[in-house]
Amino acid sequence: MLKLEDVNTYYGHSHVLFDVSFNVNRNEIVALLGRNGVGKTTSLRTIMGLTPPRNGSIAFKGNEIAGKKAHQIAKAGIGLVPEERWIFNNLTVNQNLIMGIKPGQNDVLSTLTEHWALIQGAIFVLLVMYAPNGLSGVLIKLKEMIFSRKTVN
Repeated sequence: MLKLEDVNTYYGHSHVLFDVSFNVNRNEIVALLGRNGVGKTTSLRTIMGLTPPRNGSIAFKGNEIAGKKAHQIAKAGIGLVPEERWIFNNLTVNQNLIMGIKPGQNDVLSTLTEHWALIQGAIFVLLVMYAPNGLSGVLIKLKEMIFSRKTVN
């Protein structure tokens, strides 16, 4: 579903991601782990098109997305919850996730409702694992899992 092959990303002249390759299959839940400064956030920003790779391939559902704009990648079905947690503080996690559903995507809402217990468990695990160092964007995979369970037209 998501495949990175030999991805290299730079900030100016500084080489940050070195030949990153991994594959995430449908219905997998994946956490990107590592100490500060090893490229977790840059990997997610690269996937989202916010820090485009200099070379390598990023495919989502068989379509190349490297070099596409962030809004095009989001429209394809990948989302990113930034480390800054730009969320509505007065809403629950469930309500914040529902805010990301576009009008007419009732299939997504029913999927979210149907799998809410699983989602709560995954969020708890992520919070336990990442609370000391911040979430660092790992919710990208959680959001993909939620919104890719059913085909939305």
